Amino acid sequence: MANQKNRKKELRQELKRQGITGQDHPKVVTLDKGTDITAIPTDAETVEIVEKPSFEEFAKNPELEGLSADKVKSLYDQGITSPEEIKNFKEEELLDIKGVGPATVEKLSETVGVDGKGSLNEFSELKEVADIRSDLVEMLYHEGITTAADFKKWSKDDLIAINGIGPATVDKLVENGAKLKK
Repeated sequence: MANQKNRKKELRQELKRQGITGQDHPKVVTLDKGTDITAIPTDAETVEIVEKPSFEEFAKNPELEGLSADKVKSLYDQGITSPEEIKNFKEEELLDIKGVGPATVEKLSETVGVDGKGSLNEFSELKEVADIRSDLVEMLYHEGITTAADFKKWSKDDLIAINGIGPATVDKLVENGAKLKK
């Protein structure tokens, strides 16, 4: 499934690089309801039929709550049909979407996750950060620790160097199971 999402992202980026997004392509067919798919000539080995949700369905996703309708529409018009697809975008790619700015990307990063990273909400639910103040959890997330595995890149001293993180917090992280760099 992840490979399929990555392939879809790669194809979208390649079409964008070639300047042919939004143009007709002989191998891409958009179907309306009622189209007889048996009448469509194809030389493809595999045909994938995906029903795109309506804009209204897409906009109802709780992960998009707090974004203006214009921002959500910009994402939808770019071909994004679920919050999960946003995770595969790099921050720079999202910023390239008309109407999407740094504040929107930060909000998406926290609620959905971008650049292949989990969201702040997902990070906050890890056992490693249980019983840690939410402002400190958010601080760790914004420093780049977005998964349990990310703790392995940080030593105790590295964490203490983060403004607001003290020895007691680091001890609690380790007690909760965070594996730190030696």
